Amino acid sequence: MKPVDKDRYRRALQSLLERMRPDADSMNAQTRFSVSGEGTQELSNAPFHLGDRGTDEFLFDMNTVLLENEEYLVNEVRAALVRLQGDSFGSCEQCGRAIPKARLEAIPYARFCVGCADAAGSG
Repeated sequence: MKPVDKDRYRRALQSLLERMRPDADSMNAQTRFSVSGEGTQELSNAPFHLGDRGTDEFLFDMNTVLLENEEYLVNEVRAALVRLQGDSFGSCEQCGRAIPKARLEAIPYARFCVGCADAAGSG
């Protein structure tokens, strides 16, 4: 891979990391603290309703899944930056062939070519 291409992918990966950080921080905060204010020692005269608790649980579960996905993507981007420092970036980890530029443009942290990703079911 040409040094110019490596530099372009490095900038794209670093930009991606910078965009993900605020999202992950926000989801982390939402996951740690209850949506309904429980635990914040706020007093309310509003009656407790089981539907509200169900909504809180749903939002908590959704934020947890989103945070897990965001952390996975951050780790993938960081791993791609490590591969970029070496000579393995842009090569499929399964078959060793070059990952097409179009795929790297769409998914700069891709580990596999399209064929191997499809065979593994990882997209």
